[in-house]
Amino acid sequence: MSAKTKHHLRDRKVFAALLRSKRRFFSTFLMAYFMPNRVRTWRAAVSISKTKYKLAVERNLIRRQVKAIMREQFCNLNAVDVLVIINQGFLELTFKEKQTIFLNLCQKLQELDAPKPK
Repeated sequence: MSAKTKHHLRDRKVFAALLRSKRRFFSTFLMAYFMPNRVRTWRAAVSISKTKYKLAVERNLIRRQVKAIMREQFCNLNAVDVLVIINQGFLELTFKEKQTIFLNLCQKLQELDAPKPK
């Protein structure tokens, strides 16, 4: 089962805005840029550099795993755009370790989504 089209992020203007955004999540194996959007659902894009992973098979495996984790953990997020950039070494992690990294990212995104106290 693939991620729904409404969760795909493809607009270059949004990519540029995400990269300029001050809201970031850094991990050893990935960087995530995020910001609120006007759509009522979360949207995500995964970027994997050819210089870090030469084989398309590896890049596709990473992309499938990341999308599976996002579908599982981002289900209760609202109105946020996320750009995930994968770094070297991500492929060597176990699936459970990858889930832990994305769980931390999801908690950070829920803080963004939560109403601010007055």
